[in-house]
Amino acid sequence: MRPFPMTLPTRWTARSSGRFPSRVSGQPSHPDFGPPFDQIERPQTVSRRSSSGASLLQWWRRVRTQLAFWLITLVLAFVTAQLVERAAEPYPAEWGSLVDVVVATQPIEAGNPILLTAVEVRSVPSAFAPLRSARSLHDVSHRVTAEPIQAGMPIDLARVVPASTSAVVASIGRGRLGVGLQLDAAPPGVQAGDNVAVLVASDGDGSLVDSFPNAQVVRIDESGVLVALGAQDAQRLTSARSIGRATIAIVGG
Repeated sequence: MRPFPMTLPTRWTARSSGRFPSRVSGQPSHPDFGPPFDQIERPQTVSRRSSSGASLLQWWRRVRTQLAFWLITLVLAFVTAQLVERAAEPYPAEWGSLVDVVVATQPIEAGNPILLTAVEVRSVPSAFAPLRSARSLHDVSHRVTAEPIQAGMPIDLARVVPASTSAVVASIGRGRLGVGLQLDAAPPGVQAGDNVAVLVASDGDGSLVDSFPNAQVVRIDESGVLVALGAQDAQRLTSARSIGRATIAIVGG
């Protein structure tokens, strides 16, 4: 039979005295009462200054994010508006505003009447409209072209004549004179509307008397050729023919 212990266990001693065992006494702490007071971790206190600084930093981060978002949005909106504005303008601004002019839809030879089926009214930049361009179909009705007109070109009233004018006169055009030349043989392939050079050679030694590189063939047949020249060139050509013979030379294009 064991003898009754003279000292009580640590747990009983702590309960009876109301005090936790101390590490100074050398008695180990019991798991029911937790660690000793000197081992308990106390919560660290945060100063008000550090707390307010953290809040200010968080606020600035939110504001900076929102500012960056709206700045990018504004830049994208501006770029989009510029692209839409440029796409809405079919022509550059330096070409001027759009004006209605009569445009040929197919080639029209010199001396031919202008048919309403061969022209139409279009809107083109003012920079490409002739000074005396036709603005309505009424302006070109009963008119004859004095010069060849290509498809897509605006009709210039300076290049058309009334329909009562003959085809030959209309082909000569305004401000120019027609000069008839007698030729022994016309160059092959030359036809009305071609640009040619007229060379006048001396009857004696065949030396060149004068040349006219800006002549245009108005009509050509077996009897000769009719060329259109400026008024001064026409006078020079008439004088040169009195001392020489004229020859047609083809100008390469």
